[in-house]
Amino acid sequence: MTDAFIGIDQSYGGFSIAVWVPEHQQMDFHLKAFPAKKFGQGVDRLKAVSENIVDVFTGIYKKDLEIKHICMEGYARNSKFRREEAGELASMVKLTLSVAVSKPVSYPTVVAPTQLKVFVTGSHRASKEEMIGGVKSLWQVETRNDNNADACGLSHIAESVHTGVTQFPHQAGVLEKLKPHTERFPLSVAA
Repeated sequence: MTDAFIGIDQSYGGFSIAVWVPEHQQMDFHLKAFPAKKFGQGVDRLKAVSENIVDVFTGIYKKDLEIKHICMEGYARNSKFRREEAGELASMVKLTLSVAVSKPVSYPTVVAPTQLKVFVTGSHRASKEEMIGGVKSLWQVETRNDNNADACGLSHIAESVHTGVTQFPHQAGVLEKLKPHTERFPLSVAA
């Protein structure tokens, strides 16, 4: 089996899953929008996103790829608008991964938007255009879509989390700040 690293940039307007296969130097994107007019509100729209995730991961496994690590972008907790909706979507993504992906890989590392920006550009204030330019500069990935650029960066963070290897000091600094989920790395319980 060939190793793969996954990055997930989640939003209803552009849900992107990037699949990075270092052995082949191949990056594939699975980008889909889930507008309310087409998919409805609430549970119906969440269900459509969940089904899309299952379809993408089924395709990954059919290609004989072994997923080594998944990173997904968190949401801005101090955001004034739609914070609850973003949290609901993130929760659904985690639940879907728990059934669609083998353990322990199904527990993703959640990366704050600012950490993602620093990893790709060195700046926590990078614009969407700078993120698109950053993935082109670092990994020769051309995309016009900022969701794909974010997912690309997340897939490379997933690889770095797994291998411990980074290209630049600012990337190593991001890895030091990431917190693994306790579900993936359970705390030992004293008897």
